[in-house]
Amino acid sequence: LSELHLLANYGFHATVPHWYNGFTLFQVYPPGWYFFSLPIYMITDNIRITALISLVIILILGFIASSLIFKKSPNKIIFFVFFFMNPIMIDYIFFIGRFPELFGWVIYLFIFYLVFKYKNIRIETKGFFLFTILLSLIIITHQYASFPALLLIFSLFLTKPKKEKFMILLFVLLSIILTSFYWQGLAKVLIDKPYAVEPTQYQKGELL
Repeated sequence: LSELHLLANYGFHATVPHWYNGFTLFQVYPPGWYFFSLPIYMITDNIRITALISLVIILILGFIASSLIFKKSPNKIIFFVFFFMNPIMIDYIFFIGRFPELFGWVIYLFIFYLVFKYKNIRIETKGFFLFTILLSLIIITHQYASFPALLLIFSLFLTKPKKEKFMILLFVLLSIILTSFYWQGLAKVLIDKPYAVEPTQYQKGELL
């Protein structure tokens, strides 16, 4: 929640000078949920109310996704309860407050729906844009959810003829380009390892 406050006051990839001796905001952590919740925060100007409203909206989206996956009312309700009200989810989301991860898994459910919708029918222009938008969102929202989403899309890729394979490769490439404003900085950190500290520095007391 503090990073949402910092995003509103400093901006994306801004340097926050008074935390950890200065750090770059969202250089290593995905900003998707924060972009999603920022308009709510700008309206309410209250971080707790923003978190509550955001959580309610995400759960509503989760129920919509469940309804798309399971058309019959009992099945979608059972799936929604088991997916969002299991002990792991309750601990991670409702107690610890890992809203970005919850948002990522909700986006995953929509991608899951699209993959099974188009596995036996042709991917039209509407599906192409929906895949592009959802894949872009999940990439900048949470890595744990984006990897299984990519595996789902890869499984769809294996079942499609050449023309549709090209479409899938195209929307994956487009999603990567659209999210490059985030992952370029992350890649640089992973390559340069600016936060890595040699053990000898601790031993010498250089960080004290």
